[in-house]
Amino acid sequence: MCGIYGEVGRGDVLKNAIDGLKALEYRGYDSAGIAFFNELQRIKVTKQKGMVASLEAKAGVDRWATRCPLSDPLDYNAVIAHTRWATHGKPASKNSHPFKQGRFVVAHNGIIENYKEFKTELENRFIFQSETDSEVIAALLEEEYSKLWDSQFTVDEFEEGFIDILTRENKDMTLEAIYNVSKKLKGAYALAILSEDVPNTIFATTNNPPLIVGSHGDATSTFVVTSDEAALPANSQIYRLKPGEIATLDDNAIKIYESTGEGVAPKGDPLFQPIQAKQQPSKDGYPHFMKKEINEIEKSLRATLESKDTEQFKRVNEFLKTADTIYLSACGTAYHACLLGKHYIEKNLGKQVVAEVASELRYMEHVGVALEGDPHKVAAIFVSQSGETADTIAAAELFKKQGAKIITITNNPNSTLANLSDEVININAGKEVAVAATKSFTSQAFAFNLLTGDTCVNCLEPFFAEAKRLQENTTQIKELVEKYKKVKNIFFIGRLADYATSKEASLKLKEISYIHSEAYQAGELKHGTIALIESKSVVCAIITDPKIKDKTMNAVYEVKARGAKTIVISPFTELKDNAVVDDFIEIRNVMHDLIPILSVIPMFNFAYYFSKQRGIDPDKPRNLAKSVTVE
Repeated sequence: MCGIYGEVGRGDVLKNAIDGLKALEYRGYDSAGIAFFNELQRIKVTKQKGMVASLEAKAGVDRWATRCPLSDPLDYNAVIAHTRWATHGKPASKNSHPFKQGRFVVAHNGIIENYKEFKTELENRFIFQSETDSEVIAALLEEEYSKLWDSQFTVDEFEEGFIDILTRENKDMTLEAIYNVSKKLKGAYALAILSEDVPNTIFATTNNPPLIVGSHGDATSTFVVTSDEAALPANSQIYRLKPGEIATLDDNAIKIYESTGEGVAPKGDPLFQPIQAKQQPSKDGYPHFMKKEINEIEKSLRATLESKDTEQFKRVNEFLKTADTIYLSACGTAYHACLLGKHYIEKNLGKQVVAEVASELRYMEHVGVALEGDPHKVAAIFVSQSGETADTIAAAELFKKQGAKIITITNNPNSTLANLSDEVININAGKEVAVAATKSFTSQAFAFNLLTGDTCVNCLEPFFAEAKRLQENTTQIKELVEKYKKVKNIFFIGRLADYATSKEASLKLKEISYIHSEAYQAGELKHGTIALIESKSVVCAIITDPKIKDKTMNAVYEVKARGAKTIVISPFTELKDNAVVDDFIEIRNVMHDLIPILSVIPMFNFAYYFSKQRGIDPDKPRNLAKSVTVE
């Protein structure tokens, strides 16, 4: 969700910025833009609705027209670029970043909640071109900088060495303007900023959303800022900006400044960390990343098992056994993994668990009450594939301030969420590019099982083998897609753990095929939802628990009596021949406790092929982002 890339250095930094945006495409976006200095040290902004490839073509023309000297390796230049996921204002070129007001250009990740009051105040002095909250930041910077300029210089100074003073003071005034504006903003922001008064320099700051500065690969004189390390090669050195810090990137170095309460002061040299070796994502012959990642589930589950031998894993396992209170929280797919985690903790450890969506948990009054006892005996487990989900980070920070033990289950152990946690469980699922999460969900759920159960490691081979069979069992799934391709509503039902996987199966279908789909507890159908069932409805029941198999089947009878077509996913083969079951997907030879983790795999494939059948790109569904970094 929104990506920032900026670079200052020698060579073709414009091309590097475009390549950086391409590496961030997986996050999801609807438009893109780029800003760079031309030969007159004025900033040229180029923006385009649609894909980065369209921006690349347009920027190439603009670069030639402005005679931008980026092709000369001896010249320094600074560039900032952005991929936008629309919040305020529809997807359109005019609403794309970066935004220019006066001498300032800004690329922004986040949401400014109080922008309207500033926009109303500034409209008599600035012409706003967009419908966004972000453009206001550029205007505020210009306004604040102008005030500092007027108070800083006298008429005499214009006559006596003004250029020398200008060179010395502009950077400091820009830092002060950024600091002053940041105090006014409410909401979330990560900013990359250019100023025509400070050529070939990038300013960067954040109040929470991820923002990284560092050196680009082997080039020690080329410096970058980005919202995601995925945009950088493996041999880069990075520093994650802390809230309130301001970084400057120029032709000499990266410098970090911090708040003093009255302004900013140099913090000292940042402690850079190397990016671990990684491979650029490749489809490896698959038509889409999503299908590739579904077919990597078995491999990812095996990799997640490796976390069981880590010291962090052992410490978390022991703490959960003694904790008085356990909270689980996440968003989207990761929240569904929490619902499975709640099932495993309550079943295997006998603990009562609160599982709540992070965007709700952070505002719930009962949280403070629960932590009034001994917060050190509260386990707060937060789950995020990227570790950069804004709501999840905010909820974790709330619990951390109260003294709870913060535990993160993530696919990115170097993320913002991981860095604020006491313990980190790395699911080791490997790079996940498709917006719709698949292998990360099964690995997150498996991590919960490993953390809480007495799983026989030597007994897991059938589990891995069945995961592999299900991920590759496409013939039956394609037949189901062809059979049900004209339906407009598909419902999923289940109980307990099966309700968690029903929610995940439903989410996958709706987010990548745009079919209306909902998940319900099987026992709740007759309390209202059954009114939606008609002859054209399809109902998929997930039934993996022998204790409540017959209870869930009662719901299948009920929907069948009202004309629905039924699909059952289950290890109980006797259901296959039941007259009310139209289609049966079997799960074979797996320990009962692990079956729920596998039950959703067929529906991952179902969603994938349904999306393809409808001519939709399953990797990049509309309106969605891989990493949701705004509230």
